[in-house]
Amino acid sequence: MMNIKLKNVFVCENVVVAFNGQISLINLTSEIMSTAFPALHPKLTILVSIAGNEGRYTEKVEVVSVNDDQIIATVNGEAEIKGVGGNNFIANFINIVFHREGKYWIRVTIGSDVLTNKDEHFIILKKN
Repeated sequence: MMNIKLKNVFVCENVVVAFNGQISLINLTSEIMSTAFPALHPKLTILVSIAGNEGRYTEKVEVVSVNDDQIIATVNGEAEIKGVGGNNFIANFINIVFHREGKYWIRVTIGSDVLTNKDEHFIILKKN
């Protein structure tokens, strides 16, 4: 039985994992500015932390336009929880094209369960 809980979702420019496993988030953000649209964003990294039952799980992280439900980018992978604890999954998105200003949902799916929602897990793109 899958019993996975979402602990955190962080959106940033980059994640660095030290030899001891310590994680550093670089340029944590909730808002991206662009001078024009469509906008090419060179790098976006999303760190997803989960906890739950031991096992291997399929994991998908998507950036979805709230305006029209269009999937902008997807990273697929596998999460493994060993013993008591959790897993940190790093999704790197390179050269994402955002077609318009607006709100973009960070949709995280483990197995068939969507763990995030549009009201709490999102980034905003604005024209400056």
